[in-house]
Amino acid sequence: DLRMSRGLGDVYKRQRDFLSRLPLEVTLEDFNNTTEKIFYPMPALDLADVTRGCAPGPGDITIYAPWKNVAIFCKNWSYSNDLIKIGHIEGDGIEALRTTGDIKVKFERQ
Repeated sequence: DLRMSRGLGDVYKRQRDFLSRLPLEVTLEDFNNTTEKIFYPMPALDLADVTRGCAPGPGDITIYAPWKNVAIFCKNWSYSNDLIKIGHIEGDGIEALRTTGDIKVKFERQ
């Protein structure tokens, strides 16, 4: 069950472009030995006027600014100024992504 956490202020501004595209079916690519699952939204998400930098943990949904890809973290990772947090997978939904290889998912509003 992949859900976006509701945010306020800057977090909401960062989520708005992503949420406007839902429902969205994508194939998440396995990246860095199941540390994260990534995909490249087309067109790229709007990164104007957003605060950068986070130390992602399991379930965090981020944008990696240099590549403009969405990265969902399955493991803890170090702080990066290039990551923009846009949400979090609630509950045990992250367990479904902790597999090797690519996985097809659907993001939708609940």
